[in-house]
Amino acid sequence: MRFGISELHWAVILSMTLVVGAVTPPVASFLFISTAIAKTTLADSSRNVWVFLAVMVGVILLSVIFPDLVLFLPRVLMG
Repeated sequence: MRFGISELHWAVILSMTLVVGAVTPPVASFLFISTAIAKTTLADSSRNVWVFLAVMVGVILLSVIFPDLVLFLPRVLMG
């Protein structure tokens, strides 16, 4: 635990923010892949993704504000 943050907590926050970055433009690699699989236009897919993006950002904010939400289960399982 360096700098007052758990390595596990940092890794969870990092992975969630990487997913947000992969969904949003200008990179949007996940969005391009999902439109190719669904055979829809990028405009239709990007219009629908904003709801999920808002939920993901909300979960990230809750995880940053309340780290015990992320660390509760590992603490119980690891003892």
